[in-house]
Amino acid sequence: MDCQVKTPLITLMSLIGYVTLTKINGVSEDAIKLRLFPMSLADKAHQWEKSLPHGTITTWDECKKAFLAKFFSTGRTAKLRSEIRASYRGTMRLLLRLGRGSRLHKSVPTSWLQQ
Repeated sequence: MDCQVKTPLITLMSLIGYVTLTKINGVSEDAIKLRLFPMSLADKAHQWEKSLPHGTITTWDECKKAFLAKFFSTGRTAKLRSEIRASYRGTMRLLLRLGRGSRLHKSVPTSWLQQ
């Protein structure tokens, strides 16, 4: 994964983890996430956030969706999914040759075993 943006999912998960440790009376977790999010960014992600017109993103859900759309595109998701499937297929084939994968094979979508 691209190190310039740490990894988008790790960035979001780390922020969510920190926010769950923070409780401020009368302030929602989503509001805290939205305020802390810019401070969790670096490099390209930080530049992207600063380039957004003021008021463009007003909720945590909008922020999360915009961030993932920018740095974790559907193409990137498809590539990762393909890599995972390819790795799984190789492992499954080896297990099947060794006679140890028949039970696993039945519980996996057939599309994952196709080339």
